[in-house]
Amino acid sequence: MNLIRLTKVWNVMIIILAAAIICGCSKQAESSGLTKQAANSAMNPDKPMRIAALSLDAAEAVLELTDPLRVAVLTRSAADPDLAFNADKVSEEIIQIAGATSLDPEKIMSYNADLLIMTKGHEQEKEAAQILEQAGVPLISLDIWDTFEKMEANYHVLGQALGEEETAEQITFEINNKLEAAHQAVAGKEQPSVLVISPVGPGTGPFLIGSSNISYDIVSHAGGNHLADELSLTRSAKASMEALLKTDPDYIILLQWRLGDDSDLEELTEAAGWSTLTAVQSNRVHTMSVKQLLYPNRYNADTVIELARLFHPDAF
Repeated sequence: MNLIRLTKVWNVMIIILAAAIICGCSKQAESSGLTKQAANSAMNPDKPMRIAALSLDAAEAVLELTDPLRVAVLTRSAADPDLAFNADKVSEEIIQIAGATSLDPEKIMSYNADLLIMTKGHEQEKEAAQILEQAGVPLISLDIWDTFEKMEANYHVLGQALGEEETAEQITFEINNKLEAAHQAVAGKEQPSVLVISPVGPGTGPFLIGSSNISYDIVSHAGGNHLADELSLTRSAKASMEALLKTDPDYIILLQWRLGDDSDLEELTEAAGWSTLTAVQSNRVHTMSVKQLLYPNRYNADTVIELARLFHPDAF
């Protein structure tokens, strides 16, 4: 009698164990299926795969946000390491075209891009955008990147358009953290006066950079007083010794078009009167690259930190 009961108990236990194994296998298969489903969902077929970024600021952002394999066309300057931080990502397979001042809408359409991205910074870009929109080409016209606020907005627009919202959030979060660190360090400090001088192209000679450029916002966030307002400079203008002597800034920031090459600046730096400037006599002339200060990109936030340390060394 006891043997019969024991046999029944073992039979029940075997049935329960078998059911548990079957259930476990079923749940594992279900979990595996869910994982595959999640992976498939992440691969959005609607994501643009032949992106054309036609201005340098847009190209830099696109290369930060997504795989370069999704990029078909870029402005030529995006492949220049003196001008762009992501030049090393531009492969030979990516078509390089002339920049904003010479856009050819018909040529652009021939590249069969599934998304065109440009910045409304030049009249030629506005005209090209109108023609492309009328032709039904998918197009994003970004606001000019002249402040960090607009930079953040543009990153979010691009993140949504490219299906890279999370990456855009991470980048803007990092930018804002760096800006906040600078703000806390320089809060309440007296703002030194600053002029930014740069070539605006190869062989152009020196220009005073105006308030419509991202450098104005960079200097302001770093706790400096950009003198473009005092000179009524919205757009950049040819630099003159007269303007420098008139403003006599505490700091002068010189930008090199080619790293290590000051030839575009010698018109000023070798002129009579240069050595009499307060910034020169106080050893407050700082040299940087154009991609750090003149052209908008996420690394402008690092430039804010660098300049904040320069303007307010006791705050760090």
